Amino acid sequence: SGSCIAACSGTVSLSINQSSVAPSGSVTPTASGLTDCSSKAILFKKDSCAGTQVSSCSSSSWGCTGTSFTAPAATGSHNYYACVDKN
Repeated sequence: SGSCIAACSGTVSLSINQSSVAPSGSVTPTASGLTDCSSKAILFKKDSCAGTQVSSCSSSSWGCTGTSFTAPAATGSHNYYACVDKN
């Protein structure tokens, strides 16, 4: 007899280690809000999920913390996304 595997689900939420970072400062992203998503690749990208990858991690059942990356040297607001293929 076989066993069922729970489907990866949930709405991924992105947080960073602080709300503002100095230009060229270190940023540590965390993805959370997932359920049964162990071993899924979570890619942290700039501007959109089609944008430049800045970090990644392999998910536990709930999410994961990516490797730190360097913030842009230019001041201003920058948009980052946590992207996961739940299939």
